[in-house]
Amino acid sequence: MKNSRFICMGQALKLNDQSTFELQKPLIRNGSIILETVQTKSNDQDRLIIAKLNILLSILFFLICCIQN
Repeated sequence: MKNSRFICMGQALKLNDQSTFELQKPLIRNGSIILETVQTKSNDQDRLIIAKLNILLSILFFLICCIQN
C-alpha cells in the first residue's frame, strides 16, 4: 500500500492525513470512481520497452489520421 495512491474526482486522496481526508470525503459519493495507481520499480529494460511502445503508438496514430483524410 505504501506505493499506492488513490485518486477521486481528479484529486489524490490523502489517506494518511486525517484532517485533509475529512475535507475530501464529500468527493466520494455513490457512483464515484476511485482510481488506484501503483508505483513500481522499473529498470532500463522496462524504459526501453516503453520508449519503443510510445514510438509505435505515435506511428499508429499518424497512420490512422492519414487514413481518415
